[in-house]
Amino acid sequence: MKSIHVKYFLLAIIAVAISSVSCSDSMHSSYEGFTEGGPIDYPAIPNADSIKVYPGKNRVQISFPLPSDPSVSKARVYWRNGSDSLEVPIDREAEDGMVNIMLSDMAGGSYTFDIYTFDEERNRSINVTTIGEVYGESYINSLLSRALEQTLFINDQLEIEWGDAEDTEVYTEVHYQTASGDRKTAVIEQGETSSVLEDYDYEVSNDIIEYTTYFHPSPMAIDTFKTEVTPAEISFGIGDIIADIAQNDGASSWEVPETGLQSGVKSYVDRDYVFGDVGPYQGLEFIRSANDSKAWSAEGIEGDPLATVTIREDLQGTVTFYAAHDDRLDESNYRWLQERGWSMNDTQVVLDENGTDRTFSVWEKQFEAGDEVLLGGTGGTGLLFWFFAEINGG
Repeated sequence: MKSIHVKYFLLAIIAVAISSVSCSDSMHSSYEGFTEGGPIDYPAIPNADSIKVYPGKNRVQISFPLPSDPSVSKARVYWRNGSDSLEVPIDREAEDGMVNIMLSDMAGGSYTFDIYTFDEERNRSINVTTIGEVYGESYINSLLSRALEQTLFINDQLEIEWGDAEDTEVYTEVHYQTASGDRKTAVIEQGETSSVLEDYDYEVSNDIIEYTTYFHPSPMAIDTFKTEVTPAEISFGIGDIIADIAQNDGASSWEVPETGLQSGVKSYVDRDYVFGDVGPYQGLEFIRSANDSKAWSAEGIEGDPLATVTIREDLQGTVTFYAAHDDRLDESNYRWLQERGWSMNDTQVVLDENGTDRTFSVWEKQFEAGDEVLLGGTGGTGLLFWFFAEINGG
């Protein structure tokens, strides 16, 4: 029984030895076939960190330094998992010392690019991979022209107030016409918040301007993009009669409410007082001033007015401007009205000062479209004037 076990053990050892010799011969044969003729030399490839990808409009440029290996003669880029490719020759006389590969007619989106180099014998390198972006219709359609806060024609010129610019915005072009009919373009840089077009003519331009904004989406981008031309209507004032208010004191900013002058409407921006009986002036455009502005001088305002109100230039007919003063004032507190040629009429309006009625006498003066109305204070006494206006017709 013991001899049988020994016999089988010896047979197993012999079988393993034969198998080992057979495998060794087979592996040696395969290795020699792979290395026959010496080791394989792959063409040089660019270092991944040296590859630059420049995005553009439906195109992208891939650039890398000229390979130091003189045998490299061509480069090929693959994308879309190898379904698309472009091969370019290596120009060793390139002045910038770079291999520049431009891929055109590309759809917008993100891409993965595999780059190979080849020598004259068509030996191919291993690949190096990089990623890049192409800007297409989706990006272009997302662009919006810079926001306009105000386009005000005043003092024979167009004043434009701009909203905040985006980080990728480069500049904005404004297209308009002059009185002679010439079409001009003004370039508004990204950092500008206001612009003045001194030769703008609203009649020739049909009360509009057109503008477009240009964008550079990234520092590496090779193209600049622009929005569609955007029209914008010109405003001739902050109200139907009043074009602008240039306030010279430090009180709260005056405004022209849309409500018009009427009972129960707040009279000052810095007080909770409201109008009571406004008599025949119901509905007129008025200035909601700041009562704290009363501290301004009541006389000698020719060169130093409390505020300068500009009447719109596009109005037809004259304008009657009214100033109503607190009847508790002495004549010295409204002397500027007399000095500036205003006339008192026989009407009054009423202010509700937290339940107490205060009467105001009304003065008036005639102005033309485009005129400037200089206003003064009370010298710090009583309540500030009310100012309102109406068009007399053309």
